[in-house]
Amino acid sequence: MRLLSLQILTTSLAIRTAILRQFFSVDLVHCWSSLRRNSNITSITSTPIDRSSLLIDVTVEFILVTLKIMTNLEKQIQLLIKNAPKDGITPKLVATIAPVLRVAAENLRHPRYYILQNSEGSWVSTTLCNKANPELQKQVIYAFPRLNDAIRSSHIEIKPQVVAKPIPIIDILFQLLAITPVDSIVFMETPGTNTNAVEVRRADLENMIQQTLQQHLPPPTNIA
Repeated sequence: MRLLSLQILTTSLAIRTAILRQFFSVDLVHCWSSLRRNSNITSITSTPIDRSSLLIDVTVEFILVTLKIMTNLEKQIQLLIKNAPKDGITPKLVATIAPVLRVAAENLRHPRYYILQNSEGSWVSTTLCNKANPELQKQVIYAFPRLNDAIRSSHIEIKPQVVAKPIPIIDILFQLLAITPVDSIVFMETPGTNTNAVEVRRADLENMIQQTLQQHLPPPTNIA
């Protein structure tokens, strides 16, 4: 790590900033905010520090956090493949669509989310109506970053038989494909607030998987 720091120090601050913004598509403030969301960092010292050193530290830490998240997703994918029915087909199918699940998961902040479930283990869904056209409805499932967020959710009426359980993000996306009545899953990204959410539509996920399967299917044989 010392050698890495010395190598980074040889580059000017302007070049390092440009590289950081181009490679990660984020600026320093966003990088630091993302780092704090995905690590145990709770505060920054008030002592004046060199901006160049801060950029180096944030860059290295951000890379480590990113690699950690990617490793977590890869473990989830391998576990999903391992637990697939051993019928000779399903494990290969899961492995084929895994890149699509990974791409969708990488656009979300957390490696797992809390899903509300009833006493039978079914995920609790909510019906949303279009304000302009109430006849337009869709079924959604809310996913929360923390247990307290799920319990205190204002979107769903919490009943005694409803519990919130943590589900790995890869499993959530995979299950979305099988829950046909549900149109999408709404991921609450920021703990403590419901204003920042990302919606993943089942139709979009299905289209991406269909395109992937078409690329991997063997070409039709010419019987004639």
